[in-house]
Amino acid sequence: MGGLGAAEETLERYRELLTEGPSAGGPRPDTAAVPAIVKETESAQAAPKRTLWERFKDWVRSLIDRPDARRSDNWLTKWLDEHVPGQKLVEGILYVLLAALIAGIGWIVYTELRAAGLLDRWRRRQGVRAAAAAAPAAAETADARRRERCRGALDSRLRCWSGNCAGSAACRTARA
Repeated sequence: MGGLGAAEETLERYRELLTEGPSAGGPRPDTAAVPAIVKETESAQAAPKRTLWERFKDWVRSLIDRPDARRSDNWLTKWLDEHVPGQKLVEGILYVLLAALIAGIGWIVYTELRAAGLLDRWRRRQGVRAAAAAAPAAAETADARRRERCRGALDSRLRCWSGNCAGSAACRTARA
């Protein structure tokens, strides 16, 4: 009991201070306050404070050590006593819960990878590959559109020069 030895040392120190005369370091302690100080020190040493962990362990212990009479008051226990589920049903519920647990873990991993940006890099890489594969097709489409515009402009000019046009403004500027 190291705590008790420290309290005794403190009390002994207070007794020495009371019996000593005034010192050069300062005035003597107030003699009326000494009993209150001693009582406070003893009470602090007598009742050690319990930690949160100790209180939690005591609470769990009280839940485990409950008598069976208190447990039978539970409505779920009464219902399960009256309606005993079959072994297959219990196994089915356990498998569904296990599948839900695995799906939840997978969802957490997916969201963490997405939050870290690892899935975005993979998608960008896939997008670059798709764009590279589509680039020749897009270039061919752009060339075809350019050829069609040129062909359209050439046809309209040929009609103007050959005189087959209706005298539109575009034809008049092309002749000039």
